[in-house]
Amino acid sequence: MKAAADNALFQAPNQKKLVLLWTSISIAFPLLVSVCNFMLNTQIAETGGLSGIGLRSILSTIQSALSTATSFLIPFWTLGYTATVLRFSRNESADSTTLLEGFRRFGPALRAMILKTIICTAAGFAAVYAGIILLSLTPLVRPVYQILEQNQSTLMSGTLDESMMEAMIPAMMPITLICCVLCFVVLLPILYRLRLTDFCLLDADNRSALFAIHESRRLMR
Repeated sequence: MKAAADNALFQAPNQKKLVLLWTSISIAFPLLVSVCNFMLNTQIAETGGLSGIGLRSILSTIQSALSTATSFLIPFWTLGYTATVLRFSRNESADSTTLLEGFRRFGPALRAMILKTIICTAAGFAAVYAGIILLSLTPLVRPVYQILEQNQSTLMSGTLDESMMEAMIPAMMPITLICCVLCFVVLLPILYRLRLTDFCLLDADNRSALFAIHESRRLMR
């Protein structure tokens, strides 16, 4: 495998330049957004009083849009890197335009990301919910019940007592840890099966997100 990888990289003389280009933009774009956010925060701090409400709203909206753009665009840029490396592994030519492959497959890639998120979120919620139901039948929940009984009047009034919340944190810690472990155990095989989704999506033209997920499950099995 190492020899095959060395040979593939040897056949791609521009691989260092492409990796450097991808890494530079991956670092520079979030850095630029951070600088813009800092400048916007400075401007927002200087717009005090009622007269500056409109300007503060505009600057805050720009700030939120920049942060959202970073989180939204980076996965597609990373998918372009995957496409480039996939071509390296097959001794196919790749150039700087290959790094934009994730954006060219924007629709299927976005649907694949959404489907993977839905699958993992649903599995995680199911695991946590089942864990809470099972743990509610064990002695681990007795400290929680005791705290709730002691603060029943506070709960009936609809107010949150700070001392009660502080006492609930250590009481809930064992349940939280067990639910996290259970969630990890459930998600691990699912994430393993979805591991090749991006590769299957890039493997040929006009491949749908559902096909890529199904193919990834088949190949990983």
